[in-house]
Amino acid sequence: AIRAPAPSTASAMLNLRRTMLLAMVPLAKAAASSLTSRAHVLRRGPGGNVLRARSLMTAGGPPLPPSELGYTYKGGSAGKPVIEFFLDVSCPFSAKAYATLHPAIIPGGALAGRANFVVHQVVQPWHSQSTVMHEACFAVRKLAPGDFPAYLAAIFDKLMMEYTVEMTKDETRSQTAARLAQLAAETTSLKAAQVEELLAITGKGNDGCAVSQMVRWTTKYHRARGAHVTPTVFVNGIEAPQVSSKWSIEEYAALLDELEAAV
Repeated sequence: AIRAPAPSTASAMLNLRRTMLLAMVPLAKAAASSLTSRAHVLRRGPGGNVLRARSLMTAGGPPLPPSELGYTYKGGSAGKPVIEFFLDVSCPFSAKAYATLHPAIIPGGALAGRANFVVHQVVQPWHSQSTVMHEACFAVRKLAPGDFPAYLAAIFDKLMMEYTVEMTKDETRSQTAARLAQLAAETTSLKAAQVEELLAITGKGNDGCAVSQMVRWTTKYHRARGAHVTPTVFVNGIEAPQVSSKWSIEEYAALLDELEAAV
């Protein structure tokens, strides 16, 4: 038979519980006060309220992106198909696909306005130069979003001659970054120094550069979507494995014809 604790033991246990509960009260009050204080800063702080709101909303969790991660090309509209391209700027197959797409989906192109075209960046870690190349793209997107399509086209155009693993294997990251910044100066409205500033490693430990967080977000996003090989194409949220890097403008147009006819 199990014996009940002696009266003195039971009393001691009760006192211990009471003491622990009393000790938790000030901690709970302090936490509530801290949350109220942060909310007060959000309401009354001068400027920077968006950042304060993000700090409050993501308390206890990782940072969240303030806007959509993909780059949406001009000309789309609500009700049009959404066609997403997951591309790696160090991938020759992505380069082949974009060489066909770029002139067709920019304003005035053959496919412009027929769909909402979105490009998602996919860092492929087996290409050692991939990360810094994508960081350069994110830097251009941050500084001059309208120049991103032209810069992406320029990187893909130079890829096989200047930015493969073989071509960058003897460079430091900073040297590759400097060349990518110079390419931005030649093909966008930006100066090389502006891009280099965002690509410079300034954080401690593994903090990285000013656009490293974009790499984290986009990597998490394409993993969640199941995009592994590049290019990967989604049509209205569903993967379209029939779309190939070899597709022509006519084949994309035929796909859009089918989608429009099915509405």
